[in-house]
Amino acid sequence: MYEKIDCRIKQTFKNFVVLMEQSFEHIELFEAYLSNSLEDNNILAFEARLSYDQEFSDEFSRFKKLEEGIRQHYRKELKSKFNEIDKELENEIVSTPKSNIRKLYWVTSAVAASLIIGIFLFNFYKSESKYTELAQQYWPVEEGLPVKMSAKGIYDDAMNAYKQEQWQEAENLLLAINSDTASYFLGVINYQQKEFDKSVQCFKTISETSVWYEQSQYRLALAYLSLNKVDTAKKILKSLSETSPFKKDAELLLLELYSG
Repeated sequence: MYEKIDCRIKQTFKNFVVLMEQSFEHIELFEAYLSNSLEDNNILAFEARLSYDQEFSDEFSRFKKLEEGIRQHYRKELKSKFNEIDKELENEIVSTPKSNIRKLYWVTSAVAASLIIGIFLFNFYKSESKYTELAQQYWPVEEGLPVKMSAKGIYDDAMNAYKQEQWQEAENLLLAINSDTASYFLGVINYQQKEFDKSVQCFKTISETSVWYEQSQYRLALAYLSLNKVDTAKKILKSLSETSPFKKDAELLLLELYSG
């Protein structure tokens, strides 16, 4: 029993660390600044960046809210849980050998802490996923290239896999082709697989002269939005040309972002 509980606790903390690493690019820098362990020149550079880098400033604000939220939530909930545990232990201790009492205290305390972190992670993830859900609502369906019935084209095998949503096979086939078309569809495939960082990198490689440029820019904004890089997404959406087929959708999305 104790071994199973211990594994669950370790997994909860592991999930917490992974989420923190995925959500914040500068976690070590933020921790150093808040703990006053940065050197004077680095403090000045940090505070200067807060003033001119809105994305960095937003990330720092989210980090502080998360840290403070954990601290306050932990204090309140842990106190409540410990009160419940104490009441339960009053009955347990009577029938529990002395050698096991200390272990029982540790396990119940650790379970309480694990539950608290789990609750907070759920709430934090829910707030972070808001922009991902919004991006998915505006993500246009990409049907793929037509597959030729006679002479076989270089994209046919990849498009067959793509149309059947066999993402990994389609990705492997497209990786062997060096073109804007391949990069565009790789960006779409990575987005479908929720690999938003890879999707961004694919869309960014497409040149302004490409027939895929307007589409890739709109999708690039949505990929950034899914990564919670809202300001970057806004800049791209604003920069779309009047001839872009996604101009109206971009304007509607911007309205939602500014009103939210």
